[in-house]
Amino acid sequence: MAHQHGAACACHEATCACHEATAASPAGTARPWRDLIRIGAALLLFITGLLLQAHAATAAWLLFIGAWLLAGHAVAGGALRSITAGNFFNESVLMTVATLGAFAIQAPAEAAAVMIFAEIGEYAESMAVARSRRSIGALLELAPSQVTVLRGGQRQTVLPEAVAVGETIQVLAGERTALDAVITEGRSTLDLAALTGESLPVEVGPGDALPGGAVNLSGALTARVVQPASESTVQRIMALVQAAIARKSRSERFITRFARVYTPLVFAGAVALALLPPLLTGWEAFPAWFYRGLVFLVVSCPCALVLSVPLAYVGGIGGAAKRGILIHGGADLEALAQVDEVLFDKTGTLTRGSFSVAAVHPQGIGAEELLWLAARAESASDHPIALSLQAHAKLDPHTAHHGVEDVREYAGEGLVASVDGREVAVGNRRLMARIDADPAAATTAAATTLPGPDSPAGRDAVGLVHVAVDGRWAGCIEVADELRPDAPDAVAALRRAGVRRIGMLTGDRESVAHHVACRLGLDHYTAGLLPDDKLRHIEARLDARRSARPSEEVKRRPWLNRGEGTLAFVGDGINDAPALARADVGIAMGGLGSDAAIEAADVVLMGDEPGRIATGIRIARRTESVARLSVAIALGIKAAVLLLGALGLATLWLAVFADVGAALLAVLNSLRAQQVRQIDPDLQAAAVNPG
Repeated sequence: MAHQHGAACACHEATCACHEATAASPAGTARPWRDLIRIGAALLLFITGLLLQAHAATAAWLLFIGAWLLAGHAVAGGALRSITAGNFFNESVLMTVATLGAFAIQAPAEAAAVMIFAEIGEYAESMAVARSRRSIGALLELAPSQVTVLRGGQRQTVLPEAVAVGETIQVLAGERTALDAVITEGRSTLDLAALTGESLPVEVGPGDALPGGAVNLSGALTARVVQPASESTVQRIMALVQAAIARKSRSERFITRFARVYTPLVFAGAVALALLPPLLTGWEAFPAWFYRGLVFLVVSCPCALVLSVPLAYVGGIGGAAKRGILIHGGADLEALAQVDEVLFDKTGTLTRGSFSVAAVHPQGIGAEELLWLAARAESASDHPIALSLQAHAKLDPHTAHHGVEDVREYAGEGLVASVDGREVAVGNRRLMARIDADPAAATTAAATTLPGPDSPAGRDAVGLVHVAVDGRWAGCIEVADELRPDAPDAVAALRRAGVRRIGMLTGDRESVAHHVACRLGLDHYTAGLLPDDKLRHIEARLDARRSARPSEEVKRRPWLNRGEGTLAFVGDGINDAPALARADVGIAMGGLGSDAAIEAADVVLMGDEPGRIATGIRIARRTESVARLSVAIALGIKAAVLLLGALGLATLWLAVFADVGAALLAVLNSLRAQQVRQIDPDLQAAAVNPG
C-alpha cells in the first residue's frame, strides 16, 4: 500500500514537504494514531496557554512554544531541508516563516494556532487521500495470495508465483481464481463483476476461459494455467490502473506549473506588503504591515490546489475501474470527457461476430431438407457460417460427417461434397457459376421475401448462402451477424450524453453495413475497409475536424481551441489496433485478457457492452467538473482572504482557518469523483455492477 500512497500523493508531496512524514510511513496504519496523539497533546498545551496567558505570560509563552514544536516539528524540519536544497517556496517554508514572524511580533498564540490547525487540516487531508487510495487498492483483493495446484496426484497450496504455465490448478466453490487458466473439468458459474463489471454470473464449462480474479460461485473446477502470475488478467488491470494514476492530465500539469509560479509570487507579495508601505509612510507602521504580510504568507499555501485536482482524477479513474472501464491516465480521461464523435467497428462491437440462420428460401425442395443437406455438406468445416448451419440443423457432431464424401473446397467460393450419394454445393454466386447452377431468376423472386431491418426476426447483417443439389440451384439460406441486444440502447445513450456524430467503419460489404446502420440510426458508415483503410479514414476525419476552423483564427484567438471535441474509435483491440492508436480516444471492447487492447487503446472496456462507453464519458465529464470546482473553491477562498489581509481586515486566525478550510473543502469535493452510482440514471438497467 505504500507504493499506492506515493502514487496518489506524488504531486502533492512535490510542493507540500509536510507530507514527507506521511510518505515515509511504511504501512499507513500506525501513523494516524501517533498523529492524533501528537496533535491532541499540542492542542492541550495550546488551550492551557490561552488560559494562563492573562495571569502567567511566561508560562503561557513556554506552552505556546511547546505546542508549536509538537505540532510543527515535521513542517519546520521540512522547511530546513527545502532551504538547504535551494527550494525556498513551498508550504513548509511559508508556514515556518509565518509562525516565526508571529513569535517575533509577540503573537505566540497565533503562531501555535497556525501550526496546530494546519496539522489538523493535513491530517484530515491525509485521511481523504487514504480513502481514495483504498478505492484503487481494493483491486489488490482480486489477487488471492494462495492457489491450489495438483502435482503428482496431490493437492498443494502454494503462492501463485510458484505455479508454472501448463500446470493444473483446482478452484473450489466460493474461491477466487489467482491465475489465468482454461477449464479442463467441471461446470460452474463465475462472478466477473470485479473484472468486467458484469453483474450477472456467467456459466462456464470445459474449454472455457477462467480469468484470474473471477469468483467461482458453485461447483469445483479443474483448470490448466495459461499465463504466469505476473501476466494474469488481474495483474494487468492493477498495473494499468497504477500507471494511469501516474499519467497526469493537462489540468494536473497546469496546476503543478501554476503552483510553482504562484507560490513565489505571493511570497514576493507578502514581502512587498510588509516593507513597501513602511518605506513610504514611516517605519512606525512596520509591525502592522508585517502582520499583514504574515497573513498573506499563511493564506498563500497552494496545498489545496496541488492536492485536490490529482485526487479528483484518481477518484474518477478508480470509479471507472469499478465499472469495468479502464482508463490509461488523466490525459485520456480528459480526452474522453470531450468526445463529441464516435466511430464504431462493426464486428464484435455492434454485432456479436457470430452468424445464425435467419431464414431458409427453398426452390423445388423442402426447407428442412435444404438446410439438412447444406449443414451435412459443411459438417467438416469450421467456418463461422458453416458452424451456424450445423447449429441450426441440430446436427450430431459425432455422426454428421457419416455419408459425406469427396469434399472439394474452393477458396473464397464454398465447397462441393457428396452427401448420401447426392452432390451438394454450398457457397456464393461464384461457386454456383462454376457448376453452372444459375440462381439469378430464382434469387430475384426469393429476395422479395427476405426480412428487412425492421422485421420481427430482428436480423441485421443479411447474406445469402446458395445451395445446389445435383447440379441444380435448390435455394438459398439467409445468415446474419446478429446485432448486440444492447447496441441500440448504447447508441441512444451516447446521444443523450451529448455525442453529436456516431458512425461505423467496417470491412463488411455495403448491404451488410447499410442494414446495421439503418437499424441503429447511425449518422454515417463506410464499408469494405481493411485495417489500413480504417486508419486512413480516421486520419482524414481528424484532418477535416482540424481544418474546420481556420488556423489564422486560432492563432489570433487561441482560446477557441478550448472545449473542442475529440474523436473516439471503438474496436476489438486486435485487428483494429492501428485505428485505436491513431484516434483521439481509442476504446477497446472486450479487453479481458487481450494484450493488444490494453497496449493500443486509451480506454479498455473489460466487458462486451457498448453501453459502457456513454457511462465512461459521463464519469470523465463529472470528474472534470469536480476538478474545476475544486480549483474554484481553493482560489476563491484564498483570493478573498488575501484581499482582506492586504486591507488589514484579516488576522492570522482567519488566515489559517481559510487555508485549512479551502483545502478541506476542495479535497472533500474531489472525493465526489469516486461516487459513480448515479452517473447515468438512464443506463441503470444496462449499466454493469449497479450496486
